[in-house]
Amino acid sequence: MAIKVKFFANFREAVGKEQEDIDGVEDVASLLEELVRKFGERLAEQLYEPRTGKLRDTVHILVNGRGINLLSGLKTGLKDGDIVAIFPPVSGGASFTPEELERYNRQMMIRGFGKEGQRKLKAAHVLVAGLGGLGSPASVYLVAAGVGHLTILDAERVELSNLNRQILHWHLDVGRSKAGSAIEKLFAMNPSVEIDSKLDVITNKNVGALIKDADVVIDGMDNYPTRYLLNEACVRNRVPFVHGAVEGLIGQLATVLPGKGPCLRCIIPREPPMKPAFPVLGPTPGAIGCLQAMEAIKLIVGIGKPLVGQMLFFNGEDMTFDVIEVRRDPNCPVCKGI
Repeated sequence: MAIKVKFFANFREAVGKEQEDIDGVEDVASLLEELVRKFGERLAEQLYEPRTGKLRDTVHILVNGRGINLLSGLKTGLKDGDIVAIFPPVSGGASFTPEELERYNRQMMIRGFGKEGQRKLKAAHVLVAGLGGLGSPASVYLVAAGVGHLTILDAERVELSNLNRQILHWHLDVGRSKAGSAIEKLFAMNPSVEIDSKLDVITNKNVGALIKDADVVIDGMDNYPTRYLLNEACVRNRVPFVHGAVEGLIGQLATVLPGKGPCLRCIIPREPPMKPAFPVLGPTPGAIGCLQAMEAIKLIVGIGKPLVGQMLFFNGEDMTFDVIEVRRDPNCPVCKGI
């Protein structure tokens, strides 16, 4: 077994391949030295400033899905089986490459979307909390649509029982971190999107920092205590929160727009009974996760009408969609006074 190095964008062009296995290196610094020795001057030009020999600002490195600081992290230790991704961070600016214009052509044809909508999407930062049945399809469609910056958050590892619904994780990923498994596929899908991963467990102490700078937060969780933490942090910081939940063939969806409608605690004031495991058919979170991505895109671009003040219920058993009105609770401890 060796260290697997994955290349994206200009780094892939420099080496002429998508990935390379490297043996006998102890840390990131020695890995880069070995890559330059193996692939030569063309890669060195992409990695280092010619005058100073320092790594360029356009180099971004992930080790097992986690970003490293290029000033202090070059001594990050490596071992066999680690996955290292090397790619350029994307600025998320307003201009488009010819490839982007072609890639997003069909959605820019939508009335009210156009180049201006695509610019808004490219400048946006979305946090997907949870990379399971909901977070997987939501992440896929956000990346496919060209959201400028996606942060994916999950502290768990891939289990065999995940694979009937968590489409970003494949059989060979069992045992890997979900963040590392997901980021690999998402980069391969669209290397022009800036993607970073976090392995944190969400707590009341770190939730505010985790959602900081996000324009929209996607609820991909499987438990209400964590959903409530995200809901409260989003309301307090006035960040839109797209809630989704599933069981069996049934799913629900609602969008929380702080100050404009009810929050999740208004809609579901008491935590439902906790289940150690619950049944779920893969297409159920697939459908709800896709709709969560659609809600996020609508909010960012400014098209359509989001599910604010409404909750959507999907029943796959008889293939019905129902939408009910939901209202703010004037006594809600979370959004009271917002």
